[in-house]
Amino acid sequence: PLPNHSKSIAATYDSEYTVPRCFEHASLCHGGFVLIRGVGDEEENSPNTIDSCADRTGSSSQKFESIFFMSVQSVTKEIMTVGDWVSITTAVISPTDTSLRPMPADHQFIIHFYYKSDVVSSWKYITSRFRQPGLDSGLFSVKYMLPAGSVHVVRVI
Repeated sequence: PLPNHSKSIAATYDSEYTVPRCFEHASLCHGGFVLIRGVGDEEENSPNTIDSCADRTGSSSQKFESIFFMSVQSVTKEIMTVGDWVSITTAVISPTDTSLRPMPADHQFIIHFYYKSDVVSSWKYITSRFRQPGLDSGLFSVKYMLPAGSVHVVRVI
């Protein structure tokens, strides 16, 4: 159970920024399994990105890795504040049959984690994870220190 001072909220679609967004301060903000699910045309509100970065043409979860869940949570489980360590967790699904993709069969997929502390600044790289397609679906997490900012944005690609 969450401590009494903790607050878990689900993101809702923000039509201004065209992404899922948590409108309140919380210890856990998650996109659920509906707002962030799939890739390309399979994804509700596609491309679910704060800028012009779109999924590649012809993307589908039958060919490429897909993000099916994402959350940002305070490591201490307290309401997230500037200077706290937070964890980004994402569920990535990889197709088991990689014969439909245009890359070599032994190609690794890469999960990149980014953040920015407002909507207009440049993306800041956190880290990447490498996985084998079809063999390594699952949950992936990274931690970063929450910087000062007005609207915090995370990206997993």
